[in-house]
Amino acid sequence: MREINNPRPIAGDWHLFHNGEGLPGNQNTELNWISNELEVIKEQLLLHEDSDPLAIATELDWREYRKQLRRWDWHNEYFPNPEYRPVRPK
Repeated sequence: MREINNPRPIAGDWHLFHNGEGLPGNQNTELNWISNELEVIKEQLLLHEDSDPLAIATELDWREYRKQLRRWDWHNEYFPNPEYRPVRPK
C-alpha cells in the first residue's frame, strides 16, 4: 500500500493511508448523505413556503444548512469524516 506524506489525499484517493492509519470516512457515503440531506432541505423549504405547521426550524436555518452542505466536500479539511458533518436544523 502506498503511503503519502501529505495529511490530505488528492480528490478521489480516499483509499490511501497517512502515517499507516486509514483516513476516517468514505467519500461515496458522504456524497450520498449530502444528496439525502438536500432532499430534506427541499421539502422543508416547501413547507415554509406554504406556511405549513409541519415545518421545523426556520427558512433561514435551512438555507444556511444548504450552504454548509455545499462546502462539505474534499476541500474541507475534515471531509469525509462523518463526525464533522454539518448539523441538520431542529
